[in-house]
Amino acid sequence: MTLLLISAFLLPGNTTLAQTRNLGSRDNLRNKLMRLVTENWSVQVDIGPGLYYGDLSIEKKDAFSKIFNDSKLSGQLVIANKVNPWLALQGRVIYGGFSSENTQVNRQVDGSSIMIGGNIMVDFINLFSVPNEVFPDIYLYGLVGGGLVNIRTKLKNLETGEEILTNPWNRAPVNESTLYAGVGINKYLAPNWDLVFEVTFYHIKSDRFDGLQVGVYDDYFVLPAFGLKYNLSRGLLMSKKNSSYLRGRRRPLRR
Repeated sequence: MTLLLISAFLLPGNTTLAQTRNLGSRDNLRNKLMRLVTENWSVQVDIGPGLYYGDLSIEKKDAFSKIFNDSKLSGQLVIANKVNPWLALQGRVIYGGFSSENTQVNRQVDGSSIMIGGNIMVDFINLFSVPNEVFPDIYLYGLVGGGLVNIRTKLKNLETGEEILTNPWNRAPVNESTLYAGVGINKYLAPNWDLVFEVTFYHIKSDRFDGLQVGVYDDYFVLPAFGLKYNLSRGLLMSKKNSSYLRGRRRPLRR
């Protein structure tokens, strides 16, 4: 009888304690998910010369000559969330302009492309220093991803300027897939701003990028670009009391 009375007093307390722990675990999980969704966002804008490598491209070996003689102004918008100190998820939209004249085959290509892709970005400095991330003012990173590209190409006779409409992809835009990879350097400028230099290599999985389907089957687009990145230091919905990781030169930062 005594044992029953003791159990009657203890069980409600144990049940309440278990329920409290469960609620606490759910709240912690909810808070972690909320922080993952709302914090550590950045917006980046880059511009640079679009370098096309394909059947009509020239200056294939000398990158500097190619920038001045065989390129077109291009740019990209990158939106990212750094989910931990060394890994980020990025979405990007790229305007890739390209132009080339090839006297050997008497052809001129002038075109543009819109690429939409998603990729992962790895911060090598913080990755190699885990678990004691150093959060430097400058870091190196790599990225890899894939997406879709809409290509608009004008292929012309170099001597006469007459547009060549032999193939269907010469007459209308075409959609292709792309895989890409890149490397970059990120440099701290101010509490919310970074300077970025990035080189990204896009593999276009067809021979239609330049409108000429001969020679090497795949075409390539390379974008070396400088840009600025703005870091949303408190997150989108983050209150001041939870802003302990505010961006700064001597504070942990995810950028």
